[in-house]
Amino acid sequence: MVGSAAVSLVMTSPNPAAARPAQAAPSATTVQVKNLGISQARPVVGSTVAVTGRIAVPRQARTARTVTLQTKTTSKKWRTVARSHVKGNGTFRFARPVTTTGRRTFRVVVTGKQTKRTVSRSVVVNARAAKAPAVRRVTPFPAAPVVPLAGSSAVRDELGRTVVTYRAAHGRRAAGTNVCLDDWATYFADRMATTGFFVHSGAPDWRVQGPGHVRLQIACVDQAPDVVRQEAIAHVTDLGPDAAPSAVAAAAFAELTSWWAHDDVLLDDFGSERVMSVGVAHRAGDGWYVVIAFAAA
Repeated sequence: MVGSAAVSLVMTSPNPAAARPAQAAPSATTVQVKNLGISQARPVVGSTVAVTGRIAVPRQARTARTVTLQTKTTSKKWRTVARSHVKGNGTFRFARPVTTTGRRTFRVVVTGKQTKRTVSRSVVVNARAAKAPAVRRVTPFPAAPVVPLAGSSAVRDELGRTVVTYRAAHGRRAAGTNVCLDDWATYFADRMATTGFFVHSGAPDWRVQGPGHVRLQIACVDQAPDVVRQEAIAHVTDLGPDAAPSAVAAAAFAELTSWWAHDDVLLDDFGSERVMSVGVAHRAGDGWYVVIAFAAA
């Protein structure tokens, strides 16, 4: 009997390891790379290209994740060029300098704790050489119908310095000069002053003013950057021809920056080759007409 009881006791003793249910390993979260894009598909050497996108992940599985930027080498292998962490809102951004011409292919790889390795689609950048700024002097415009006042050049210089300072204060790149577009800006300011017609050079209303008008978009062909052309105009009506140049420039600048569209033109930073030209003219009894023209490649 004693031996039988001992056997029964051993057989009924619980096994803690066997009683505890096995816990399944946490499953890896699947993420998606969305809105992958580049800031410029045809950048020039010397500029910077931004690769941006967003990581989509279930809300309950939002943990720290690493995103890696890779580029394809000439041997068709992928090489890591930068790493970053995904921001709290799921976005990421890489800024890469463009140092050589030709095609470069990029992709991003997302990794993280309990995250399935995710590879994005590819995006291609085709870099081109920057053109040398064109500074040749040409005169493709009609003769200026208004004789510029002695103070016009002083107003022009003062306003130009003001805009340059304004751009620098907002972190914008410096703009160069272009003699051909300088001539055009003077021409257009004089044309507005002669006609009293205050409207952008590309407006169809100029057709009623007769032939010979040259709008900014077609001015200085092969003589100035032409990928983007923009202009901002101002009409200062409360200052006469004897007003101090600084006062005229300040009034024109205040008018330009008071309207968001013109302010955007002054602060635009597209491209790596950018020039700025200023034209100023006065109409008796009417005030000062001002144009600032930007061109970029």
